[in-house]
Amino acid sequence: MDSGTKTALRLLLYLPQAHWRVPFAYQRRHTFALPPYATVIGFICNALGIRNWWQEGTPCQCRHCCTPPDKPEAPDDPSSAEPAILEGEDRRSWDNGESLQAENAHLWVNAWLYHSLYHSLELAIAGTFRDKTAEYTWLRNLGAESHNKRFKSPENRTIDHTIEHPGGQSPSRIDVLNEVRLAIYISTTSRCHCLLSLLEYALNNDGSLQGFTFPHVCEDSSCLARPFRQFPLLAEALQQQRRLSHFHLGRAEDWIVPEDIRQVELQQQRWGGSIAAFQWIPESTVASSQVAGLFYRVPSFYVLHNQRRVFHTVNAYLNDGKIHSKYWIQWVDPFNENATDRRHGSVEEFFSHLLYRKNGNVFPVALAQVGSQR
Repeated sequence: MDSGTKTALRLLLYLPQAHWRVPFAYQRRHTFALPPYATVIGFICNALGIRNWWQEGTPCQCRHCCTPPDKPEAPDDPSSAEPAILEGEDRRSWDNGESLQAENAHLWVNAWLYHSLYHSLELAIAGTFRDKTAEYTWLRNLGAESHNKRFKSPENRTIDHTIEHPGGQSPSRIDVLNEVRLAIYISTTSRCHCLLSLLEYALNNDGSLQGFTFPHVCEDSSCLARPFRQFPLLAEALQQQRRLSHFHLGRAEDWIVPEDIRQVELQQQRWGGSIAAFQWIPESTVASSQVAGLFYRVPSFYVLHNQRRVFHTVNAYLNDGKIHSKYWIQWVDPFNENATDRRHGSVEEFFSHLLYRKNGNVFPVALAQVGSQR
């Protein structure tokens, strides 16, 4: 990989329906046009089998991964640069494999995978949808106060001589996107591509890592393959990793249909114009005068602080495809050069929904650094 190219894992996904709730919407549940970064991170963790083990804290318990975004971080020490599943006196040393046993190897696998994501992940999300509909439904509240307000008594469940569900209920409208197509690019800030190869294998094998082998040993000090080659117990535990749930983005009922999943080479070049898709454009990559769209603090990773989730955020514009400047420097995907098999036809057809004819076979990729670089 030279200075003008970058390796990324490209996911072309189709969703019959989708809803990504705007968090500050109250009675009517509005939806974003695209999934936030946190939603895609959850999808990645699902595919790799990364789960929260410690009272719903982060899988990696090193100091960097557990520092809330609004809290000052403690001074660095050599041990905080490596993954850890416990802190303090119970911390287990990674370098010499102390206390690493078959019964806790899965904890180390979770810690190392999450640590690699947290410190190197880059994402780009773009997509479009055919139309939007509103679903009318009842939202239920099973609190005792809501139940008593509706039924007048804790023991009563009858209204107008009809047995009803317990608790309170209120009507609501939920905005739902139909015929959604997403182009998601996953990359890392490091030169190691092992994480991309691991995720590509999991997504193309129904979330199973059985039979996976790392393609090579790279010279990067943060190479994901290093601990799995060093400790056979970890390599065995990695083979047992399995997706946590069916593949979905957001709500459990919003299943995805993978159209194409492969690693591609992005190229860096000057690009400007308009495309037929929404995309998150991080504030750090473009001046506000060059892009149209609402500005959001888009959630990414979270840490558990005082028993509540505190999200890191990325400042980004929800762009509708219109970029005014002709000198926007960003990565592009020349997808006509990345096709090596018969799926090329389906790739071109997929991108025809996201691009205008004048764009040719080049798709702009607005990568955001969503992981922490501490």
